[in-house]
Parts: sequence; structure tokens; C-alpha cells
Amino acid sequence: MTIYIFAYGSLINIKYIKELNKSSDRIIKPIIINNLQRHWILCKNNKIYLGIRYKNAYKTNGIIFNVSEDELQRLDNRETYYTRIKINKDLLDFKYTNISLNDDLKEDDIIYTYFPNPKVSTLSLYDKYNEHCSKYLIKCLSGCLKFGRIFFVDFLKMTYGWNNF
Repeated sequence: MTIYIFAYGSLINIKYIKELNKSSDRIIKPIIINNLQRHWILCKNNKIYLGIRYKNAYKTNGIIFNVSEDELQRLDNRETYYTRIKINKDLLDFKYTNISLNDDLKEDDIIYTYFPNPKVSTLSLYDKYNEHCSKYLIKCLSGCLKFGRIFFVDFLKMTYGWNNF
């Protein structure tokens, strides 16, 4: 069994994945998850990040990457305003690659992602005048560029809550 994380925000930037374990061999694949909507959230620390929620007919692009149990625990500690949730593999869309469930993802593999914790976050709008928000967006977008122009444009189109952009 392999454990994967679906990353849709700053973790798309591989630099932040490498902080988990610089020597780890990673399987990193761009992917889309159906029925998820990426949006901006305001967290208890008064900073704006990206979050997701289930919403029919929406799509969210991101990446999946493998992690060890130890790395998973470190991610749980990093994602303090989020809750780890298992993703149903039936929601996966392999638009960007030729990977498949049968060949690359096995039946017993698990894919997790992080949903905003509603106790410490609320829906928000992107604010280009907020320095933290702008820096966070740059981290996300520079990660998207590694996966090509189509992935980059899809990230922008599949993110809701743009304001003053």
C-alpha cells in the first residue's frame, strides 16, 4: 500500500514537499479531482490560504505525491488549519498524464487531502493588497509552472474567490 497526498495549494510547489524528506524518492503526478472546488479561506491567524470543499460539477487540479507514515504525521502538524480526509479514487481525472488507476495506483493505495477546518477558517476572497496572500499565491503559481502552461491556466480557472486580481 502506498499513501498519497493530493496537494492543491502551496504544496504544488515541490520545494515544500522536499522539506519533508530531502532524500526521499517521490512519485509526483499532476491530476484533477472531480467534485471539489478550490477557494480562498481566511484562517484564525488572519491569513488567507487556499481550501477545498465538495461541490458537484466543479474540478480542482493539483498533484499527488507519495509519503511515508512519518511524513504524513509531519504534514498533519504543518496543516494546522486543515483536517486530513481520504479521497475517493473514483473522483480522479488523469487529464495531464497517462497514468491509470490499475497501472500506477493500486486498489489498496490511499489518497488523502486536507480540507479546511471550519472551526478555524471561513470562506474568503483573494486580496492582492494583502502581502501574505500575494506571497502565498506566488508559491502556488511557481509550483504550477513546473507542470506546464495548461496546468497553470487550469489552476487559475479552477480557483474561486478572486477579488482585486
